[in-house]
Amino acid sequence: METLTQYSPLSIQGRVPTLHDSRCYRLSRHVQLRPEHDGFVAESLITGHCERLPNAASVRLLLSLMDPAQPGALLAPLDARRASVVRTFLGRCLEGGLITEIADDGTADEDGILSLAHWEPHDLAFHLRSRKGRNPRPVGATWHLADRLPAEDARRPEHGSVLGTIPLDKPDLDRLKAQDWTLTRALEERRSRYSIAPLSLQALAHLLFRCCRVTAARKEAMAGGVLRKVHPSGGSLHSLELYVVANRCIGLARGGYRYDPFAHTLVWLRQDDPDMIELLRDAQTATRDLKDLPSVLLIVASRFRRVTRKYQSLAYHVILQEVGTLYQTIYLVSQTLGLAVSALGAGDSDRFARVFNTDFFAESSVGEMIVGGAEK
Repeated sequence: METLTQYSPLSIQGRVPTLHDSRCYRLSRHVQLRPEHDGFVAESLITGHCERLPNAASVRLLLSLMDPAQPGALLAPLDARRASVVRTFLGRCLEGGLITEIADDGTADEDGILSLAHWEPHDLAFHLRSRKGRNPRPVGATWHLADRLPAEDARRPEHGSVLGTIPLDKPDLDRLKAQDWTLTRALEERRSRYSIAPLSLQALAHLLFRCCRVTAARKEAMAGGVLRKVHPSGGSLHSLELYVVANRCIGLARGGYRYDPFAHTLVWLRQDDPDMIELLRDAQTATRDLKDLPSVLLIVASRFRRVTRKYQSLAYHVILQEVGTLYQTIYLVSQTLGLAVSALGAGDSDRFARVFNTDFFAESSVGEMIVGGAEK
């Protein structure tokens, strides 16, 4: 048993905890256990401290504290040498946040830390592991998977049969540059808006062109190509793909589509069916302000390998940052087009993968927005 990180005991309460044989301790709710190399590693999501557990005995020792126990009771059956090793181990676990003291009334020491009360373990893990500081792993553009996984091409290949390809109208950018809303007006008037009114295919086409098209592309062997769009992306990788579920879009058949940002076309992938309805129903359920199924549902998916090959520790963080930039871009352009748009808090990535026949771990949904026409 050994520590894997050089750390200073981080006590939010202003004191370094000391192990006492007669007091009770249990496993922290902010600890994660995972297999690594030839054993296991226990990691505190509070301090970032990692402890290697090289064998079954060390794992059993830590897990024996799933329920409150006194170190004295654990050490009593051991000889002096082994007791010293185990006491040192438990002391490191306490200082590193892997275990927490339990008071006589059954409350955990860590539960008295107010600034921890609002964290769910998975959120805290995401925050810790995508930032420097308490994260012991390398963070950034290390290309850590480049020698193991081939690069994905910047242009998504089409898998399977398609029902058709719909060319889309393009807006007059020169006219827009001269006559469109100012950025300040769009920012100040931007709101989440809800409408079940239909929108035209032209309005949808102009929204996609102004927000999602590829404006420049460059070959880059390491990354599989880099792209430029009107919204930023980490490393110019642009892993995001936009899918359209059309319900009330004048000039567009109901069904599921993928936007091709290179050709500015919609690739028709699926006709209207019960699975499509469920995607729309999920979107309606996500907001209390929509009286019927949305007119159009935009689903943002990511081809994860585009990002994960390059970025270590923060790859998903980078993907969600890009989702945010795309959301804001769609919000602002929709405002100028008179469309009602709202981002949704969450969606069903499994259902998306089933409907659009993608591999959940290779390409699945990471964001959703609903779009409606202007109410008359």
